[in-house]
Amino acid sequence: MIEQTQTDYIQDCLTIHAAIPLLKEYVSDIRNGREEKLRNKERMRKIENLLTEVIFFVTETEDSDPYTCEGIPYKERQKLLRELKIVEVL
Repeated sequence: MIEQTQTDYIQDCLTIHAAIPLLKEYVSDIRNGREEKLRNKERMRKIENLLTEVIFFVTETEDSDPYTCEGIPYKERQKLLRELKIVEVL
């Protein structure tokens, strides 16, 4: 089992907190039909990169493709996503 220190936990929290505003804004744009924002390629690239980071944040894998990767889940990080209600946003 992977042991997580207090410092690691704090860093994980900060990493996830940084993602929250962009994810919430994106979900809001989808719900409100803001087509111009949804068609912005640069913004979509940022969202894709952010979601890729989230996938690799919760999964220990050697694969570099977020769409096909398989690995061992980081249980504590997945729990952190649930506690911070990121799962509901996603």
